[in-house]
Amino acid sequence: MSLFLPAIRNSATYVLLANFDSSNRMQLVKTDVSQRRHIVYISCGCATLFAIALASSLTTVGGVVLPDDHPKVCRGTHGDTSDEWGFINSKNINYFTDCTIVEGGLVIIPETFEGDDYLDTVPMTVEQLNVLRNVQIIEHYLRVYGEVDGFTSLSFLRNLHTIKGHKLRRSGRYNDIALLVQSSSLQSLGLVNLKSIVNGRVVVVNNRNLCFAESIKWRTIAPSVQEILSNNKNMSLCANS
Repeated sequence: MSLFLPAIRNSATYVLLANFDSSNRMQLVKTDVSQRRHIVYISCGCATLFAIALASSLTTVGGVVLPDDHPKVCRGTHGDTSDEWGFINSKNINYFTDCTIVEGGLVIIPETFEGDDYLDTVPMTVEQLNVLRNVQIIEHYLRVYGEVDGFTSLSFLRNLHTIKGHKLRRSGRYNDIALLVQSSSLQSLGLVNLKSIVNGRVVVVNNRNLCFAESIKWRTIAPSVQEILSNNKNMSLCANS
């Protein structure tokens, strides 16, 4: 006996084939129609009537989450600190688990670590930002602001390779910003795989402990607008630190 179940996930169409053998064991096969592939995912010992549940980030059948080889796309933060989606905080950080593409911006500010009474968020540790380690693409911008004990690097974004700058940031006299690191406690950027800022400006200013930002070839990474780097740690002091 076989049961075909169509499913749609992130604009890709799948056909799920549930086969029941002579021992009444079920085997579930997922076929990606667009790529003409099929993979056996699970089997169980009972004949069960399955239903499709559609969600924004997962496809499930009968409550069973199916593995997915497609990138996980997550909403980003928008910068309005009066809203819990304005910046990374304790309420939304786990939403970014396994996220590879951020549809929006990423904003990290002191309230990320200190908590916010108005939004009822609790303090976070720097280590919790490791949830972002799989992020490869940010569609809008990356903003980092504020001095926080122990927050010395953006190495949790070590797999980030592209900031697209579809929507840009303004800060004081600076505008059209795709990467903003301002008045932070960072000692190094740690963005070891960042290769492209498609649109927008790099602004790295007033980071008194930040070393070697000036040594990065920003014009290769972000050729569209001249970068602004100022008031970071003196390069001569960095060499001796």
